Amino acid sequence: MVVPLMLDLMDFQRVMCNISVPIRLLVLVQNGREAMLSLCLQELERVYGWSGRLVVSRHPENIGYSAAVNIGLRPALSLPREEVPFVFVTNSDVMFSPDLLPNLLRDVHEMTRHNAARMDELAAEVANEPSEYSPVLRRGLRVLRSTVNDNRLSTSALLPDRVRYASVKERGKAFSKHHGHFCAYYKGNCFTSVMLTRLAISTVGYFGENFYPAYVEDVDYSLRFRLLGF
Repeated sequence: MVVPLMLDLMDFQRVMCNISVPIRLLVLVQNGREAMLSLCLQELERVYGWSGRLVVSRHPENIGYSAAVNIGLRPALSLPREEVPFVFVTNSDVMFSPDLLPNLLRDVHEMTRHNAARMDELAAEVANEPSEYSPVLRRGLRVLRSTVNDNRLSTSALLPDRVRYASVKERGKAFSKHHGHFCAYYKGNCFTSVMLTRLAISTVGYFGENFYPAYVEDVDYSLRFRLLGF
């Protein structure tokens, strides 16, 4: 679970007390210098830091929403796929009905059962590139791809050249049988609280950090979903 933080302590406390399901890994990314929130995060680290299930990242200069989400995605993706088949990204100023998260988790698990096999296929294809689908001028070069330990690149780790350089029509069919994200609230802004599948993050890539400090990054990500057929 990734929570970008910039608002006051009360918002953060409300959303945390409202979580009704176990969390494998909680990544809290603080933008800004809100004093009471900073003190609370220090205390949380002191009490729970030993568990390995809490990561706190502080950025008083405000690196923006997209960068905060990306910082949260990397440690989540460093865990085995069986433990983290998807990542829940949520704003801190939301509240959930008691049964929303349990039902959402049940549905996401059920509807992403076949994602693991697809990721294995993509990993095998990427490992054998360059391929006949790679641009001719780049056939002798191996593509640089993002890893969870290298934040210098924001390329898609499992997007093969066969899809990357396909026509718009063909690319739009690539993942049409898979779900890339699940909205916690269908009538509002989906990306206020959203489940991102590991398959989607590995092919669509990270959030665009040029949308600074916030807004429109969700529209951009939605369009990138659509371009790949999710």
